[in-house]
Amino acid sequence: MRCNPFATLTLLLPLTASATDAPALEAQRAAEAPVLDGVLDDACWTEADWFAGFTQRDPDPGAPSTELTRTAFVYDDKTLYVAFDCRDSEPGAIIARLSRRDTGVGTDDNVDIYLSPGGDGRLLYYFSTNPAGVKLDQLYTNRAQWGSGQWDGHWDVATVRTDEGWSAEFALPFSNFQFDAGSGGDWIFNAGRVVRRKHEETYLAPLPYTANMFYTEYAATLSGIDGVADSLGLELAPYAKADYRDYPQLTGDDAENLDALGGLVLDFDISRSLNLAGAVLPDYAEIDLDPDQYVIGRDQVYLSETRPFFLENANFFSTSYFSVFHSRRIGKRLFDSRGLYTDSEIIAGGRLTGKRGPVGYGAFYAHTGEAVTDLAAEPETDWGVLRLTHDLTPGGYLGLAGTTRLTRPVETAAGERLPGYDYASYALDFDLYFGDGGAWNLAGMAVGSHDGRNTDNAFADHHAVGAEVDYTGGVFDAGINYEHFTAGFDLDQTGYMWTSGLGLRNVDLDGRLRFNLGSASLLRSFWVFGRANLNWDWGWAPAMQEYGLELSSMTNGGWLFGLEGGYGRDWLFPETGFQDYHYVVPWFNTPYSGIVSAHLHGLYGELIDFSTGAVGDLFSGYLNLTLRPVSALSLSAELDLYDWSFAEDAADYAGETVEDYDVLIWTATANYLFTREFYLRLFSQGSSRNDIYTFRALAAWEYLPDSNLYLAYEQWREDTPAAFELINQGLFLKMDYLLQF
Repeated sequence: MRCNPFATLTLLLPLTASATDAPALEAQRAAEAPVLDGVLDDACWTEADWFAGFTQRDPDPGAPSTELTRTAFVYDDKTLYVAFDCRDSEPGAIIARLSRRDTGVGTDDNVDIYLSPGGDGRLLYYFSTNPAGVKLDQLYTNRAQWGSGQWDGHWDVATVRTDEGWSAEFALPFSNFQFDAGSGGDWIFNAGRVVRRKHEETYLAPLPYTANMFYTEYAATLSGIDGVADSLGLELAPYAKADYRDYPQLTGDDAENLDALGGLVLDFDISRSLNLAGAVLPDYAEIDLDPDQYVIGRDQVYLSETRPFFLENANFFSTSYFSVFHSRRIGKRLFDSRGLYTDSEIIAGGRLTGKRGPVGYGAFYAHTGEAVTDLAAEPETDWGVLRLTHDLTPGGYLGLAGTTRLTRPVETAAGERLPGYDYASYALDFDLYFGDGGAWNLAGMAVGSHDGRNTDNAFADHHAVGAEVDYTGGVFDAGINYEHFTAGFDLDQTGYMWTSGLGLRNVDLDGRLRFNLGSASLLRSFWVFGRANLNWDWGWAPAMQEYGLELSSMTNGGWLFGLEGGYGRDWLFPETGFQDYHYVVPWFNTPYSGIVSAHLHGLYGELIDFSTGAVGDLFSGYLNLTLRPVSALSLSAELDLYDWSFAEDAADYAGETVEDYDVLIWTATANYLFTREFYLRLFSQGSSRNDIYTFRALAAWEYLPDSNLYLAYEQWREDTPAAFELINQGLFLKMDYLLQF
């Protein structure tokens, strides 16, 4: 009999959850801390307040979990301990693989928890593990509006598998959090479990299908944490590294280079609610390379932060709309025409963050050195950031932010002296939630910029404003936002904007229908998403318009697939008249919990090529393929193809004839885990755009908790008509050590 995928369509009751359904738990003070071994036989767990009522969000919202899950909390003066007891009717079917920290957990069975120690629901700390004990941690703000997956807190977890399932013990030192230790106020949190073979997602505090875990309107409360020691805490993280490079194409002093560097990061808890950190020559965190990217629109390339000093407490500096502080602007790496690079070293820096009642505050400073190549010059610079927030609605706030950059004069390689200048941005932002379950969200920002190189820095000529209203319902979501930014406005000195300097007024409209059909249907869920992006110039003349429609769905077997189409008109290109464009994007994902998983999407359309200034036909495709033949081994490859075809009379910005071209970017990675603390990683990356290929082998060992040793070999090659030529090769060694007092 053929299954009818729409037979169990439910639109209202199963998709709803009320914040009043959220449970309240109490953390018990432990007379003796548990042994962190994953076995829940310690006396403190016997006396703990256990909760065992996890509820499905997916595939059957509101239904009880099909597998029993229990959780409990205990604490002592320094650490919060969290236990998960995960029973399983098929323990042999549990999916658990060894992988590097912060990777792989989502493809396996797992448990996770976020905590908001101040009870404000805005600053969230997230921790997760799988049955193999892989650690994953992240920083978030409410509803995951902002997040950083690169943050690494100082904590540990132990797991064990049994004939009845598996269990996990988390040890989360209070030094990871900032909160008023003496207030005894309630924390808010949610905890979840995923049974991967069933694609079943369950939570301690029930969630509607339309909400993610970080909707704090549905959070549970955790009471009982009181009398925690508010003593001073100190962490020192010294490191040393050496980087040897050999350049076969060069001669003399340039043929070899050895850089040795050491530094120190200091983290000082003045109290549980106030943290001071300082750094001298902080690390560039070169363990992983930035991925090569190709952008087909007006947006600029975005590089995520990976350096530990900038990641710690980064959620204190996040803003609601435009990003006024993007730490990747600090400490740039400049390449020259020979492929050699020079770093603008971070000489020193400091950070102060704190939370007292509803008020959060942060201050940041860094000083970077000068860097000059024959292609670019980066001046010596002082950087500063100030942030102040006041919590209002649950999970919402009103905030002020300011950034500054003060540069020194610098002389280019050609002998031209560039004068120093000062830059600043200043902003008012807010993010507020109203209605039952925070169904309505109102957010916005007004920000101005000042650049000492401009003769006129009036707010009217150098500012941006953005505001949005979003509604999240049981089936239907909708949003509208307005923004404008003047032609003279630019955040790119200290922040990040996807586009700058266009002087546009924009209105975005979007709506989405989301249906959950449950576990009894062939299609578990499907979505219909429509959007309109309307842009005018400063005089309200049409500038850009784009309309899109997307259909996507998930099967009960875990397959995801979708189809998106779009049509637009651009009056900014060419300079006279307008240009129509259109595209279609099909995509699908295989179940990513299997031995083999794949993600594939394609694009075909008539589009504007902003790199040449011509209009052409673009075919692009992306393929990600991952193979996990055994628990500890992961093999993955990615291919990005962009194939441009132009008419015979197509011309570039200079009026010259444009020829067809293509760009191919690929990466390949192999990871093998000998233990959770010791892994080997092989990585390669190449691009036909510049014919540069990179190969790296990295061995990493966490020889003590949060103390690491890295050894890497790397080479760069160029594909020339004559040969696959070696540009440089090198050996990289780094050691860091965490001291806690």
